[in-house]
Amino acid sequence: TDAVIAGTGFLPTTKVSVSGTGISVATPTFVSATLLKVSMTAAADATAGLRDLFFDPGDGSATVTAPNRLTVVAGMSVAAVAPDGGTPGTTVTVTISGSGFAPPALVAFGDGITVSNVVVSSASEIKADLAIDAGATPGARGVTVTISGKSISMASKFTVLGTPDRKSTR
Repeated sequence: TDAVIAGTGFLPTTKVSVSGTGISVATPTFVSATLLKVSMTAAADATAGLRDLFFDPGDGSATVTAPNRLTVVAGMSVAAVAPDGGTPGTTVTVTISGSGFAPPALVAFGDGITVSNVVVSSASEIKADLAIDAGATPGARGVTVTISGKSISMASKFTVLGTPDRKSTR
């Protein structure tokens, strides 16, 4: 992830590091005394949560600590969607269970389904309303969850059911 860090007193020799393990930090690009650009990469097993940033000016003066300035979001997974189906022309409130969720989240179920009222209830649960278009094609749909620019898609987690058969019984 590329980050722009605003502050004061940055030098062309300033180095950036992060508390804890699992985050690698590239050499920053000095933009000005008040702006650095830096690329950071989180390992798949990096622990989620707040991290401190450390700024070493590289001129022999003291390193500056900025506590709790970086949030590491755990890798996401989607385990289930409940209920796992809905009928065209209806709105269904679903619960998406998994891991690594954080607000704000974007959720998509593909063509014919409009998603609204997305709420991240916890790191393991998202609730959303799915308005299934009356003309939505029946069949399995995948779900895509996007958080902080990272997405995970899982196939066949929700099914648009066929319209009810309205045969006359005489």
